[in-house]
Amino acid sequence: MESAPDNFSQPVAHQPVRSSGSTPAAGLSGGVKVREIPVTGGKKSWKILVPAAVLVVGGLIAAGVYFRPRAAAPLTEKDTVVLADFDNSTGDPVFDGTLRQGLSAQLEQSPFLNLLSDQRTGQTLALMRQPKNARVTHDVAREVCPRTASAAVLDGSIAQVGARHLLTLRALDRSNGEALATTEAEARDKDHVLDALGKIASTTRSKLGESLCIGAKI
Repeated sequence: MESAPDNFSQPVAHQPVRSSGSTPAAGLSGGVKVREIPVTGGKKSWKILVPAAVLVVGGLIAAGVYFRPRAAAPLTEKDTVVLADFDNSTGDPVFDGTLRQGLSAQLEQSPFLNLLSDQRTGQTLALMRQPKNARVTHDVAREVCPRTASAAVLDGSIAQVGARHLLTLRALDRSNGEALATTEAEARDKDHVLDALGKIASTTRSKLGESLCIGAKI
């Protein structure tokens, strides 16, 4: 009776040991062929991440543009402007009413700006159940503006520092109250306030688009 073959007596084929960085020669007997598998996971990740990042950045930019405060629309020669009384913090009553009258005379020379007439202002004040000769304060002018389909309010103020007087004039958009233009001028003393008034009138006319309008007509 033949005995079972001894498994431990079978010859063992020894695989050649490769040195680091070496590749077995083709056709080598008993050699182990190693196939390199390209790693593509990283590339696929980049292909997914890059478009996603672009979408995120694009969304942020679009949101920034959308929510960025819009600049107030400029005036046109067809727009009407409501002129308010100056806020007088000097304590000198001589400036009460006189500055509004002086500024009105300056602005009426403009071929571009259309001031709401005193008659129309008085009629609107009457509809608001106020005296026709009531002082047109900032708040009152803001109410008169939409009632008369006017586009903006001209709101002035005068303050005193020592002998100097600082005049400020703002053009405020009717819809949102944003400043269309802000102009300041300083008078070295009380006697030069009218000169400063003329400066802010001229500069405001230019800032609101008068120079552009006249240039386009030429």
